[in-house]
Amino acid sequence: MKKFLLVLVAVLFVLSGCSKAPADDSTDTNTDPAPVTYKAGMGSVSSFSNSDVEDGEDGSIEHDTTVCALVVDSEGKIVAVTFNTSQIRGTISGEDATVTLTDDLRTKREKKFDYGMKDTSASKGVIAEGGEWFEQIDALEAALVGKNVADIDSLVAEGEFSDADLVAGCTIHTYDFVNSLKKAVANLVDIGESYESLKTGMIASHKVSEKDEDGTPIEIDVTMCLAVEANGVLSHVVFDVAQDKMTVDAEGVCETPTELPTKREKLEAYGMKETSASKGVIEGGGEWYEQADNLAAGLVGKTLADACATELTEDAYLVDADLFAGCTIHASDFIKVLNEAAANDWAK
Repeated sequence: MKKFLLVLVAVLFVLSGCSKAPADDSTDTNTDPAPVTYKAGMGSVSSFSNSDVEDGEDGSIEHDTTVCALVVDSEGKIVAVTFNTSQIRGTISGEDATVTLTDDLRTKREKKFDYGMKDTSASKGVIAEGGEWFEQIDALEAALVGKNVADIDSLVAEGEFSDADLVAGCTIHTYDFVNSLKKAVANLVDIGESYESLKTGMIASHKVSEKDEDGTPIEIDVTMCLAVEANGVLSHVVFDVAQDKMTVDAEGVCETPTELPTKREKLEAYGMKETSASKGVIEGGGEWYEQADNLAAGLVGKTLADACATELTEDAYLVDADLFAGCTIHASDFIKVLNEAAANDWAK
């Protein structure tokens, strides 16, 4: 019996030595979720909608620029989006083709209830008691949050938003919102892993020159900016300008261009590089979009308040040597539109 027990113990010892735990073939994988990253972009569309003088009746001028700015996450879902429109109207005298443009340069958002759309909206019977322009755009923006930018085409029919969620609170035509959104998506760039707020600004001006042999030249400028804040400072800034020109001839007939690209969209075609080079500050000269980007880059890292307080000379040039080294053009509208963005109450 004793011999049997000794043999049994020996067998068990051998077996225990041979039955090692299987090797762990699994690798040490990090199960922490990937950090969320963000992208931001801005896009705009502009158009003229004019009527000529006819049979002595006054003609009309209308210029519209719609801007969209948005922030998306790493999956392409919209985190924040905002729209605004500058609409400048005027008349062409049926007597002598004199052009008069409005002095009210507020955007549609800035006009709020002064825009006067609520009653017309109420008559459609879709939005209870009607929706003012800015209220409808607020509803559209809210409905777009969470949508994926890859799905935009599926939300559109015949050039306008058609998704039930998007049109429930916005019954106005949305062609320009669709097109400006698509441009903003095309312009998306990485802005890092932090995002706090999206602010946009939009200011307009116009100039009606003296009549010449070709008629009355008209220029309308709409300056736009996008400003993203993260960790208490600016993390991304973009500037652009819609500078659109037209002429009204002696008979009150409007002559307008077929395409209206912004200064940024024109790239080298804007033709500023040689003039810039002649100043001898930027080596080789800087095209408009390059100088605008240089200024924007110089503002990143500053608080919005400090950026808005950027000093200018009496001639509207940048005082700061580092900023001026990359942007030698007049900068007053850039700083003005940035202040406009900071003051706006529709930041996202």
